[in-house]
Amino acid sequence: MRYFITLFLLGAIVGCTPKIPYVPPFEGERIFVESYLGPSEVATVYVGRTFAIGEVPKITYLDNAEVELWQNGVKIEVLAHKEKGVYQSPSKFKPKAGSQYALKIRASGFPSVESESVSVPAPYPLQKIETFEATGINKGTKAMGINIIPKTSQRAYYGYRISTYLGAKLFGLIWEIGKEREVLDKCQFRSILYFTRCGGSVSYGFETERDEYAGPGRAKITSAYAELYVLSQSYYDFHYNQKQQPTYLGRAFVEPFESYTNIKGGYGVLATFNKTEVRIPL
Repeated sequence: MRYFITLFLLGAIVGCTPKIPYVPPFEGERIFVESYLGPSEVATVYVGRTFAIGEVPKITYLDNAEVELWQNGVKIEVLAHKEKGVYQSPSKFKPKAGSQYALKIRASGFPSVESESVSVPAPYPLQKIETFEATGINKGTKAMGINIIPKTSQRAYYGYRISTYLGAKLFGLIWEIGKEREVLDKCQFRSILYFTRCGGSVSYGFETERDEYAGPGRAKITSAYAELYVLSQSYYDFHYNQKQQPTYLGRAFVEPFESYTNIKGGYGVLATFNKTEVRIPL
């Protein structure tokens, strides 16, 4: 009987809930920009567009934009469209550490946008990488750990990617070692890279051997590399903001919050980085 009454009351509440139609205000279509500039890569920019809630456009990129790249307040070139909203330096220009960069973009039917100026940071201040024995996460695996020790303990924006290979094939899992959850929440998170804004050394573990990885028998990694990134604050803030976005189903249960952008008149990010790749001794 109690079960029936509960269902009845629930049905009455749901049945009496008024439906109030609401269409969020739309400011109009804007240009969306995403670009990561660093000395190791040719200057590249993705240009897309925003659209209203409920609209599902077939094409979200812009292939008719004029994308200007500026260095230290001087326009150096107009980027060439490659494909599907991707624009690249026709001279294969690679940004330089210590220089300031900005973008100015125009496209028919959209308000023009301009990025904030962002400086390319100096290379990662690596002191050394130490290796030590570690415990594997999966049963039947062998693992090792590394300590990446910078020359400074000052707070900065860093990114880390550890890659292990069996021949030319990516091998296995990477995990963080020795960080309490509270420290991770305050300082670090994982998205594309392991990000941190705290100074000091970091530690990671990875598999070195695993049973039945590529067939019968035990597979052993043949090489391992650490990619060490120094990031602009805009790089960190943009990915941190994206990481905080709720999942698709969870969006109905949280208050909306503003997305990070440093693109004036539009949305997206211009970010910079400097990457150092180091081979890990096995």
